[in-house]
Amino acid sequence: MPPTTSTKQTPLYLLTTEGCSLCEKAKEQLWDAVSHFSLTLVELDIVDDRDLFERFSVQIPVVTLHNPVPPAKECYLGWPFDREQVYFWLAENLKNRT
Repeated sequence: MPPTTSTKQTPLYLLTTEGCSLCEKAKEQLWDAVSHFSLTLVELDIVDDRDLFERFSVQIPVVTLHNPVPPAKECYLGWPFDREQVYFWLAENLKNRT
């Protein structure tokens, strides 16, 4: 039997909500880095979780490498950001995870 290899990619969570034009702009800044770092972009609608809504309703879009449900002390990258900032933030935070 051949060895199995994990193809599971690290998630990058984007806290968003329907109709958020800034969130769409944020996604444009994320795609290259998502591909470069072999991440999976996971969009979380803050309206679906009361705690997320209370914590982030005036801050979205926000990205994090850790699922923010349940709440944890976490490093977030909040808008505004550009591609260069995304690359730098991901490089630093992915390095700190290992």
